[in-house]
Amino acid sequence: MKLQTWLDARWGHWSSYTGVAPRTGKNEIKGVQVTFDLDKFPRKYVISGVHDFCVEKANSEVSSQNSSTEPVWKYMQRCYLGSAHTFNKAASCVNVGNSSHPKLLPADHLQICE
Repeated sequence: MKLQTWLDARWGHWSSYTGVAPRTGKNEIKGVQVTFDLDKFPRKYVISGVHDFCVEKANSEVSSQNSSTEPVWKYMQRCYLGSAHTFNKAASCVNVGNSSHPKLLPADHLQICE
């Protein structure tokens, strides 16, 4: 099951839910193992946190000469250009790295491991 599908099923009935896990529910997600469906060689990641913003608004540091940042959504579109995959701007932004070296991925492309 996709992580975003689970989030929508879990909190979709809340009037304040916008696709991003509420603060009270973020601990439920920490430690869950997921795979990123666009990895060439699938590997398991462990969720270490959930961003307060969706992938359209959450910025990711991009390794470049000027150390700029850009929204995770734009970064994914740029990296997977020509891909048949679409990215939901409103998807939750999930950290599978750590606090000093975050790796932010969109929840609509994370598959929950059994």
